[in-house]
This record gives sequence, structure tokens and C-alpha cells, in this order.
Amino acid sequence: MTIRNIPKKKLFLIINRLALAGGSMDALSMAFYLKDKYDITVVYGEKERDEKEAPLLLNSENIQFIKIKTLHRAILPFKDIQSYKQIRTLIRKHQPDIVHTHGFKSGLLGRIAAYNTKVPVIIHTYHGHLFHSYYNKAISRFIAFIERKLAAISTRIIAISPHQAYELATVYRIAPLLKICTIFIGIDEERYSLQSADSNTFRQRYNIPEHTIIIAIIGRLVSIKNLSLFIPIIQQIQQQHEDVCFFIIGDGNCKTTMQQEMQQKGINWYEGSAAPATPANVIFTSWITNISEALQSIDIVVLTSYNEGTPVSLIEAQLFQKPVVATNVGGVRDTIIDGETGFLVANFSIEDFVKKLQLLIHDKTLRMRMGSKGKAFVLNRFSKEKETDAMDKLYIQCLQAEGIV
Repeated sequence: MTIRNIPKKKLFLIINRLALAGGSMDALSMAFYLKDKYDITVVYGEKERDEKEAPLLLNSENIQFIKIKTLHRAILPFKDIQSYKQIRTLIRKHQPDIVHTHGFKSGLLGRIAAYNTKVPVIIHTYHGHLFHSYYNKAISRFIAFIERKLAAISTRIIAISPHQAYELATVYRIAPLLKICTIFIGIDEERYSLQSADSNTFRQRYNIPEHTIIIAIIGRLVSIKNLSLFIPIIQQIQQQHEDVCFFIIGDGNCKTTMQQEMQQKGINWYEGSAAPATPANVIFTSWITNISEALQSIDIVVLTSYNEGTPVSLIEAQLFQKPVVATNVGGVRDTIIDGETGFLVANFSIEDFVKKLQLLIHDKTLRMRMGSKGKAFVLNRFSKEKETDAMDKLYIQCLQAEGIV
């Protein structure tokens, strides 16, 4: 009997950029886990100036990486046309069986290029959405209109939480629910265990005593993160003379505005990668590649956003057994268990946020209990193995429907 080697199906992953951001890292780790089953090409654009490039796990011999320098997150018509043409040329050259896009810009250009080159399977993942809190109502409605047209040429749409699926189908009517598949993002626990994780290194670097509670916010410092809410929270905690130090881990165009507002409110802040000469209430670290080291020392992680898909910072915090406090927006409600692994705050209430932080500041037992439940919850819901299996099954289902498998 002759055994035939069946060639692997070709998978094109198109992402906005290779940055330390939830959507990018999830797509990249997915590529790593599927590389033995598919012939994978990752097409990516240019990161923003205030972003940090993701570590290239990407040296894998079984994954090809192609950078399109004209592809940016912002709308830049001339460069966007160039990017579209490059993506279309790449698709014609490689002839993928599946094009899977992540993010608005890559989803816009990638899906149109895939449709116009007759790619059999076109899939798009919403890691978040732009339908509110980013732009004014007119622009938001126009974006929703465009997304409906793009959904019509897509084989399947992936939501990363049940609430997001509900919003896409019912609130914004982007696609019928039958076309939407909910797949939770997966956390690669092994990636974190490979990072250096000495529980004292981070505190020692910034000269933070063991008895001081560290509260951190982690992510891009941009307007959608509603960072102006964090400042009065810091101020109220500070006025109550709590033994607390706040860390802001990340970078973005709102950093300078935050620092100026803190200065005006008498909040002592410092920016750097080593201990300040004099104690500071708030420390800006910029991006940290080895997030495991920081999470070992942090006691509580917070999130103040106007809009979220599935915030990876909260998942990472729970993985490291840290309780979280977050605004109840978007898919956040599907990312924690309110009252068990952390607290949700409704209506952007500063008073409620401060109250829940104080509960955790003053009760180490509560922090430990929530932390323990948080890790168990994350390992069950956000398993990389579950995500990989679900994605592979969806790819096969779509290929079979096209008569390819």
C-alpha cells in the first residue's frame, strides 16, 4: 500500500502588528500551537511608537513572517491602499486555503483582499470592537455599517466572549448569531513559567517594602482605557494614608496627560526602570517584557476601561493568583467571577471602586482566597489547549463546507 503525504492546508494570519497586546499575542501563540497542522504565514504591520515589539517566538522554522511596513492601526488612506495591494499580491502568490484576520484594519484590508482573490475560507476574530467609546456616534455608526458588509463576505466570525457575541449579533447587528462562534482566548501557562519569576526581584528593583500593597494597572495608556478614572481613585486611597504604591505598566499617548494631572492633584509620581531617589506614590514603568516578574510582586490588578473585549491583563493577574477590580464593561464580566476572583464596578463609580480596593487592601485572607479561585478559573476557561482545539475544529468545519477537506 502506498502512503500519501497529504499537504498541510495553508493558513494566512493577518494581524495589525507584533506588539505586546492581547490580540497580537493570542494570534501569535495560536500560530505556534497550530504550526504542525497548517502551513502558516503571519502577515503583520508596523507597531506604534509607544508600543513594544512582541518577543519573537516567531523564530519557528514552520511559520513564515511577512511584514508590511505601510500597515498601521490608524486610518492612512494612501498607505492603506498600498497595504491592500501588498496583501492581495501575497494571497495570490501563496494561495492560502484560509485567511484569518485579527483587528479592525487587518480585518478590513485582509477580508476584502481575500474575497477579491476568491480565498475559500475567510474568518475574522473580534478581540474588541470600535462601536462605542472610541469615536463620535456618526463615525461609530459608519464603522458598524462597514463591519456588516465585511461580515457578509466572511465565512465565520469569532467572538472571544459570550457577551461580545451577544453585542455583535443583537446590539450592533453585525452578523446573525449562527455565523458567530465564541472561542475564549487561551493563556499559554508554559510561556509564563519560562519567564524569570523571582517573587522579590520586582519589589527590590523599586525598593518597595514587603508590607506595602502594590496596586497595578497594565496595558496601553490610551483614551479608551479611561485612565482619568484611575487618578481620583489613587488620590482617595492616598488621602486615607494607606500603605499602598501604585504601578502603571505600559505606555501610550495619554501618559503625559496623566502625569500632568497627577502633578496638579499633588500625587507624587516617578517614571523609570529602577528605584526612585525619593519615595513615590505612583511609578510608571513603561512596557515590561517579563510580566511574570512584576505579577509575582503585585497584590491587586485594576482596569478602568470604557470598552473591552477580553482583557488579557485580568487573565494574567488571576493566573498569578492576584485579585482584580474592574469596570463592568464589554467582555470583562466573562473574564472574572464577580465576588469570587475579584470585583466588578458598575457605572464607573469612583466610590465603589475605592471601597472594593480597600476591602482587598485590608484583608490578606480575602486576597489569597480570591487569588486561588482566580487561578483555577483561568486554567479552566482560558486554556490554550481548549482554544487551539476549538479553532482547529472550526477551520476543518469551514474547509469541509467548501469541499476542501
